[in-house]
Amino acid sequence: PDSVGAPMLKASCPLSATVALAAEIAALDEQVPLRAAPGLGLVHCAVASKLGLRNYQTQVDALAQQHAGHITWLSPTPQGLSISPQGPALQICRKLKHAMDPHGVLPDEFATAY
Repeated sequence: PDSVGAPMLKASCPLSATVALAAEIAALDEQVPLRAAPGLGLVHCAVASKLGLRNYQTQVDALAQQHAGHITWLSPTPQGLSISPQGPALQICRKLKHAMDPHGVLPDEFATAY
């Protein structure tokens, strides 16, 4: 998306669900430009939605979860909005942290900083 200055929301999902997820997100608000990358399982949205950021985030999150996915705000996160790390990526991060730091020297935030 080319919306300069608009907050960017990224939805991740299994590759096979990318096109369906992109279509469902596009149906939420036709004014929100988005770009789907089916080969990566990603949908990027430049959010300037008439729904408002919080409502849009909630709706996109629900759609992503229906497709075994999750969402993240691309930096910087809009003020007042946050997303807890979730889904398979969080589990992978935790397993990697444990494998690379079995004695717990690094803080737990290391495993969620993806």
